[in-house]
Amino acid sequence: MAPGGTHWTAQTYSVATISWSVGGHWHDSRVSISSTTALWRARLRYWLAARRQGVRRLLSRDSEPGDAYLRIAEALAQKHEASGLSPEESAQRGLVEALEVLTDEGTPQVAAALKADAPRMLANRRRLDRGFEKRLRQRWGSALDLYYMIAVACQAMGAEGYQEASHRDEDDENARALLEAASGLHARSCRQSLEVLSLLEGGFPKAAHAISRSMHEGAVVTSVLTEYGGTSEHADIGLKFLLFDHITNLMDAEEHQKYAERIDHEPFSQDEMTALREAKARVLERFPSLDRKMGWAGDLPGLKRRTFEELEVIAGIDHLRPYYTWASHEVHSYPKGVRLNQSGMDGEVWKLAGRTNAGLADPAQGALIALSQVTASLLVLPGVASPSRIVASRATMALLDEACEELARIERELADEHALATW
Repeated sequence: MAPGGTHWTAQTYSVATISWSVGGHWHDSRVSISSTTALWRARLRYWLAARRQGVRRLLSRDSEPGDAYLRIAEALAQKHEASGLSPEESAQRGLVEALEVLTDEGTPQVAAALKADAPRMLANRRRLDRGFEKRLRQRWGSALDLYYMIAVACQAMGAEGYQEASHRDEDDENARALLEAASGLHARSCRQSLEVLSLLEGGFPKAAHAISRSMHEGAVVTSVLTEYGGTSEHADIGLKFLLFDHITNLMDAEEHQKYAERIDHEPFSQDEMTALREAKARVLERFPSLDRKMGWAGDLPGLKRRTFEELEVIAGIDHLRPYYTWASHEVHSYPKGVRLNQSGMDGEVWKLAGRTNAGLADPAQGALIALSQVTASLLVLPGVASPSRIVASRATMALLDEACEELARIERELADEHALATW
């Protein structure tokens, strides 16, 4: 139901209610189509018997699709009224049928027009994008270069450490699984850090913020795995983490089966579903406790409600929770996320529907901090750490401090410019 009270359904178009908010108040503007209006009769006296030809002619005359819609609707209403229907019912049918006609005839024409204009329109937009990215680079380039240096260094440390550790003669299943789990999370974090960089360079800090949130989750899980995987009591936590994938696989497959027909996809075969169930059964035969929320974490101290927030406390980085919560507003479609998706300067505020050169500091800092935490967790594993990588890690931490300071400086500089402009 629209705020003004009119139901918007396929069968109710007699009164269109347009509502908008001004100063927090809702206002209604009711547009009623009356077949007895002389003005509409004068504009639509040329109703054609061949409806499709008439639509083409009307669309070619009108620059605004809304004008054509109202004109076709009024002409159809006249036809129904002439057949004996009441003015109200005639108007209703005219509005519904006009929408059907425009859908049949107007959509291909509009689509063809858009495609014909696409080369010019896209070339212009890409020219504007290049200009924006160049200006963003001029302002943020020093900080983004530091960001890239840290991302590449962390990637190199992780890759070299994994290569050395994986070639060791290791018969310990738990140690091997822990290495695979931690290195997998590290590789994912490296990729995500580059995704964040690409989004920042393109002027999409909101999307970068969402990815930095995911990177924080990776930092928490990696920290928990490497800290407790070295203890005798929880030595198998890395193996449980990898095997928990079989639990998730079956859950995902069952969800796919439920909606396969509606999404026009082939369902899994009976043999495939059986194989997934058998894989889960084998895992649970070895680790029965896996079949529960966050089952891979077992019975870690402090894990009572089995929530991610508890994992943050266990990892010792729960102080970053406010930043994680803030980034969550970009992930979930809730009211605060809508409010935060606003920008402005010179006293004006607008909804952000494209690129911006403001707000890069927080997602960049969050991503770098998470990447450094994952890298540090990986480097504590046997065979991964080496004197050269420890030195490189400390150098990277120094660069991280410098990058965070540079990001904050540029953000403050930009905010000061906006403040001066609105003073």
